[in-house]
Amino acid sequence: MNEVVVAETTFQPDPGCWLPGLPNRDGPLAEARAATREAMGFTAGETIVATGHQAAVWHPGILAKDIAVSACVRDGTNQGRPTRSLHFIADHDANDGGLVTYPTLELTRGSWRMFPA
Repeated sequence: MNEVVVAETTFQPDPGCWLPGLPNRDGPLAEARAATREAMGFTAGETIVATGHQAAVWHPGILAKDIAVSACVRDGTNQGRPTRSLHFIADHDANDGGLVTYPTLELTRGSWRMFPA
């Protein structure tokens, strides 16, 4: 027997209430910001909604951030604002990307080796 699973996602506040982080595009970093946008394929008129994480095994929290960003981008686009997403992975951390940690019932941290260090 096949079972249908329905998931509901609620955002508080609603993504339509989220504001761009840099409403003022002038200032000493304007030239660098414009060059970075261009290098990444973004135009000056787009709102960029960004998320990111350290380079490690993906987990539900990362997925939750990506779902939230997608909802915000969809809402901005539906309101007539050119909006795109950016997922940044910072790979400068010294963490062990192949080690998955998890909480245990004893309130300690367990680990599972998924990939070589």
